[in-house]
Amino acid sequence: MLTVTEKAVKDTFIEGESGTISFSIVAGYNIARVLKDGRELDLSGSNTPEAQYSVSMENGDTTHTLTIPAATKEHEGIYQFEAESETGRIVEYHHVTVNCKLII
Repeated sequence: MLTVTEKAVKDTFIEGESGTISFSIVAGYNIARVLKDGRELDLSGSNTPEAQYSVSMENGDTTHTLTIPAATKEHEGIYQFEAESETGRIVEYHHVTVNCKLII
């Protein structure tokens, strides 16, 4: 039996500052892909200094974190994380908003 679990989360970042999106999966599931606004992100080389994103795994590979080192308006959108196993699929959506940094 294939089960699909979906979840939606809202994240707000400040322009120019680092922002993180965390996605927790059940043990036995593997991250299949990460999309932004329906387009798959190329995360190869994501942990290089010039990358727009970096990816890390924690807690025995059950927590995946996508970090945006310096958020801009171009980073706004819907991020979709997909994880799969033989028994099902988990999809988590994150609606990311980037607010302007206030300078007083």
